[in-house]
Amino acid sequence: MKAGRLDTDAFNAVLVAAGHRVGRRREGPAGLTVREVDVLRLLARGLSSKEISARLVISPKTVRNHIEHIYAKTGASSRVTASLFAMQPGLLPDDCRTSTR
Repeated sequence: MKAGRLDTDAFNAVLVAAGHRVGRRREGPAGLTVREVDVLRLLARGLSSKEISARLVISPKTVRNHIEHIYAKTGASSRVTASLFAMQPGLLPDDCRTSTR
């Protein structure tokens, strides 16, 4: 216990023993969050930040923040390199990878 906080593993063990489901934060490749993967998929499909924000019902500023995090986590420096990253671990559906849009 540090600064008044309970140990996460111990706390989750008590919840499981009591019959509660314990949510685990899922991470994608390169430590991307689920929401960052959502943004990356739409980014790779060629949507603008404004279009991504409308599709995910989040603000354009939040989309830009997600894109910055995606670039930092994946080492991408542009939409093209981020899109190439998305293709490698299979983050894009087959129809996106073979599309000639």
